Amino acid sequence: MYQLFRPEFLKNYHIPLSSDAFSNLGKDNYEEHNREVLEATTYLFDTTIREFAMSLEMQEQNDSLVWELTELTHRSGINIRYLGVVRQAVTSEKIRRIIFNEMCARVAKNQLRYNPLLRCERMYSLL
Repeated sequence: MYQLFRPEFLKNYHIPLSSDAFSNLGKDNYEEHNREVLEATTYLFDTTIREFAMSLEMQEQNDSLVWELTELTHRSGINIRYLGVVRQAVTSEKIRRIIFNEMCARVAKNQLRYNPLLRCERMYSLL
């Protein structure tokens, strides 16, 4: 569960969730805890992300959206790993482009950070 929900989402969700759900640690009431986490996941995808997508579309004319996307996403309780799901829920081509650019920038950043060959090439290009 630690990879699925942001603290902002958990704080605003209507019931507390067990951190032991779907683990070997949560043997007491495990079926209930697992069901609650599944329901929270459904709520995240069906409600939170859809509402966030609608709020983004209302900010279509906001030029600073490019710089605020990550903060707004986190503030809404959505992990950045779900930007693709957010993009699917958005109908505005301008906002879909902004989200796509953010996703591509993150992929490029991670490739440069974790690929040793690219790091060497980058280092030599700076010389």
